[in-house]
Amino acid sequence: MSTFDNPFDPDRRLNRAGCSCGRHRSQAEHDTEAQRQLQCVPVESEEKRYEGVVASAVMRAMFPQDASRRAFLKSVGASTALAAISQFFPLKTATEVFAQGAAVEKKDLKVGFIPITCATPIIMAHPMGFYANHGLDVEVISESGHIGINSALSRGAEVLQAQGFTTVVACVGDLPALRHDSVRRILDASRAHDRSFVADASGIGTTILVAHNVRLEPQFQGRSAAAHNASGAVSLSEDVIGSPVADARRDVDTEADLVAAIGLGVGKATGALVDHGTGRLGCYELITVTQWRNAVGDQLAVTASGRRIALPIEALGNELRYARVGQRLHSVTAEGRVLSAWL
Repeated sequence: MSTFDNPFDPDRRLNRAGCSCGRHRSQAEHDTEAQRQLQCVPVESEEKRYEGVVASAVMRAMFPQDASRRAFLKSVGASTALAAISQFFPLKTATEVFAQGAAVEKKDLKVGFIPITCATPIIMAHPMGFYANHGLDVEVISESGHIGINSALSRGAEVLQAQGFTTVVACVGDLPALRHDSVRRILDASRAHDRSFVADASGIGTTILVAHNVRLEPQFQGRSAAAHNASGAVSLSEDVIGSPVADARRDVDTEADLVAAIGLGVGKATGALVDHGTGRLGCYELITVTQWRNAVGDQLAVTASGRRIALPIEALGNELRYARVGQRLHSVTAEGRVLSAWL
């Protein structure tokens, strides 16, 4: 189904070869449309086209498979389907936002790219004048020398040091149990060395690398602890730091690692996804809010498999003050109840 197709047409396919422009079911339909345009037959308004694009995006998200979408439309009809979807998704508002043309906030831009095939639109838009047509003064810059995590970290460290920062810290993002007190102790211990690092719980990888007034020289990925040590960085062991920092070493690569991190204690956001009865993550499910309530007054929701499940008010995310009947939510569930739900 093309972006410009009618998403409520059960005879349209989600995926097809179509025509040369991608907007028609066949080349014959494309040629007929081209001939019609040559005859100056009125076409749909721009507003209608925007409406179609938004509705198409919503239908793609709700029905990624052809069979389910077409069966749904044939069973309820296009008008009923549109009315039902409009109850839960503000199609009109989304169309207005999508259609409105706001002024460009920043006109002078530097656009970096890695020289691969996917970057062709970014590169060619400059000589073809596309940026200028939209009032943009763009400088397109090749980032060929900064491919990969270590090159990117080195580049970032150089920028920070050029801005006057004397200490640069590179830290992995999968440390759900990390506490600020451990970070403080690591930084205090690192001040006696130009470069130092914290090995992960296995002793093979690295979770934190610190540089004071010298180049960062990151060696992440693979056996990075040994690589950092070979590059001259000092390992910040428990003896060097003066106390254990298990939370700073416990990165998460497997479910077993996550269970261990949960045992150390995780933050509020991660904790909301944990079944504290078992110490493990709950299961992700799409749920639909109902008007029913259980014996203790919790609102009930229905899972995709038709199972009723308790939806406590405290499980609702910050953007949800209450759950509206018929509303579909993302959720993490465990033992017949919702641990966390969000839009």
